[in-house]
Amino acid sequence: MTTDPPMTRTLLLRIALACTAAVGLVGANLALAQTPADCRSELVNPETRDITCAIARPSGRSRLVVKLSGSHDDTSASIQVRLDTAPLTCDRESKTSLFGEDGDVFLDCRFTIADTAPRSVHARLVVRHAEYVSAALE
Repeated sequence: MTTDPPMTRTLLLRIALACTAAVGLVGANLALAQTPADCRSELVNPETRDITCAIARPSGRSRLVVKLSGSHDDTSASIQVRLDTAPLTCDRESKTSLFGEDGDVFLDCRFTIADTAPRSVHARLVVRHAEYVSAALE
């Protein structure tokens, strides 16, 4: 049986600690990426949540994405979206409601803003039999 010199053991220990720290940093960065800084939400009642997102780029195409988890055959969800106080019409390819989808699901509203005034997007989410995960403005 051979024994490693103390210097080799020290080097291996340092490598192991560096790898552990790197994994921790990657995990922290992923957690930050999954927590959008531009949206906040407030629970109104057990089935309703108000979401507000500041628009970072005031003109151009944007997409509000609301993620849900635990959806199943009797889950229903929908969003109504406003730009500041005015109703916002989502583009045709948007998915503003769902029923009976399984697993991790999402709703989204795609829209285009032509002016440059700083604004906010407000959404009222109504969800039954699924859990709210996050909202992000892309």
